Amino acid sequence: MSIVWQLHRDDFDFATNTVRGILNGRGRSDAEIIVLQTVENLSRRIPAGHDYTCRRDFYHGGQYEAFEIVWPWDEDGDGRPDRDRLLVHSANAVRNRGGELSLLGCVAPGLARVDLVWETFYPGEPLHDLAKGLPGVSSSRSALKKFMQNNRGLDEFLLRVTEVSPP
Repeated sequence: MSIVWQLHRDDFDFATNTVRGILNGRGRSDAEIIVLQTVENLSRRIPAGHDYTCRRDFYHGGQYEAFEIVWPWDEDGDGRPDRDRLLVHSANAVRNRGGELSLLGCVAPGLARVDLVWETFYPGEPLHDLAKGLPGVSSSRSALKKFMQNNRGLDEFLLRVTEVSPP
C-alpha cells in the first residue's frame, strides 16, 4: 500500500487548543490531486512523523461513511490499541457553538481556513464564550464529500502526518 494522502500541520493556536493544516492527495490513481484545509484538537492530535493506515468506516454521529485513522500503539499492554474512532469527518471547529468539544482526536477537512463567527449562522441564538472567534475551516461537509469521492472504491490507504515545530 502506498501513501496516497499527506496531512501537514502548520497553524497552531494554543489559546483555543486548535491546529490547522493541509490535507492533500489523490486517493485512487485515476483521481485528481485535491488540497483541503483541516482543523484538529491540538492537545489530542495524532502524533506527527508517522504513517497511519486509514480504513473505511462509519461515523455514527453524522450517519455517513468516513475513514478511521488506525491507532497502532498498545501503550498499556492489554493487547489492544489505546485509542480508536479517530475519524476523518466533517466539523468546522474544535468546539461547536454551544462550547462542547466536537473534535477529540479526529481530523475535519474544509475548503478554506476561517475564523468562525457563529453569529453569522445562528443570529440571535446564545453563543458560548468558548466558541467565539474559533480558528476553523469552511464548508466541511463539501470538503468531506470531495475526499470521500476521491477515495471511492478504496477500503484503506496510508496517511503520512507531518507538522512544523509548534512555537
